[in-house]
Amino acid sequence: MRIVILNRWFSERMGYADASLAHEYSMAGHEVFLVTSNAQPYFDSPDYCDIYEKFNGPPLTECCWKPHDNYTLIRLPICAWPYKYSFRNLFATLKKIGPDIVQTFDLLAPYNIQAALFCKFHKACFFSGNHVVNSVFSPARGGMSLLRRIKWNYWMPWIGGIFYRNFCEKNYAATIDGFEINRRFFGVPDTCNVLCELGVDTRLFYPDPVAGAAKRRELGVTDSELLVLYSGRFNEGKNPFVLAEAVRIARQRGVNCRGFFIGNGSEEAIRHLAGVEGCTVLPFVESSKLPDFYRAADIAVWPRQESTSMLDAAATGTPIVVSDRVLAHERYEGNGLTYRENDPVSLAEALQTLADPELRRTLGEHGTEKMLTRFSWKAIAVRRLQDYGESLARRR
Repeated sequence: MRIVILNRWFSERMGYADASLAHEYSMAGHEVFLVTSNAQPYFDSPDYCDIYEKFNGPPLTECCWKPHDNYTLIRLPICAWPYKYSFRNLFATLKKIGPDIVQTFDLLAPYNIQAALFCKFHKACFFSGNHVVNSVFSPARGGMSLLRRIKWNYWMPWIGGIFYRNFCEKNYAATIDGFEINRRFFGVPDTCNVLCELGVDTRLFYPDPVAGAAKRRELGVTDSELLVLYSGRFNEGKNPFVLAEAVRIARQRGVNCRGFFIGNGSEEAIRHLAGVEGCTVLPFVESSKLPDFYRAADIAVWPRQESTSMLDAAATGTPIVVSDRVLAHERYEGNGLTYRENDPVSLAEALQTLADPELRRTLGEHGTEKMLTRFSWKAIAVRRLQDYGESLARRR
């Protein structure tokens, strides 16, 4: 099959579903094109220059058509009108490629609609996706104004229902709450609303005790200390600050632990985290360098919003702690614990529970096995390729 993966932006230094699926599809013998904009992830963030530029480079990069990791990477100029995630020359590019399958990752974005129209008139199969979860999707949490209630309870489900019934083969929701968001707020009919998790690159993330021990020595962490790790942005949405407070409380209770925070944020956020006893802030690192940090960690924590990074950590054999509001239970059941969201005492208690090395070993082994069999990108690619093949056979 000739497969196009279409996404709003792309970074060659950050792992995500688009690059991982493109690699797996190409390794399965398919011709793959990753079509994206010339924008870096979060290019329009007000703090891009402070947080991301030194890692990803300028917010806009050069357009290109080049080989990359066994597939073809195509960057098109991003267009601010009629929507900030529109691309110039998308229709012409798709026509030049002549795909059998187009897979996108956004709901009702203009480039999604362009791609769906192309597929309709060129006998290709269109697949969409939604990686939104309740913790970052405000309509799911209620408290909307009258106009927003009209928009999300009536207008968007009506428009979405028309679109997905007529153009989309399947829309993949990454989590169970994303599945419900698809149905309730975007009108995705049950006939094409499918739960298909995001995955982990098990080529990168796997247990390696020797590499983990070396990273601990590099960080100055002894065998008797509990290394607690967070990776991500330093902001209120992710709330790593509650973890810093939990580390402080756990240390007061006699837990010999240290907190390490990998990522970036405002100067105020960095000072806040670094100023807590037992906590160390490390700069943002590219995905290829993250595995050894997870291997070095005894516990990995995401205090608020869920992240695919929790899958990466689990794949290396590290138990995780997440908020009790995470609805994607499959990400942590059997390989982690939950705590009462935003409650540092509850989080400190979870750290204290995981001070037990035998419990950590049991959870870690289960996490590694689960990531390999259910959450590896290879396993996910096999399931999606089967869907693609069945839809293509019906078209022909």
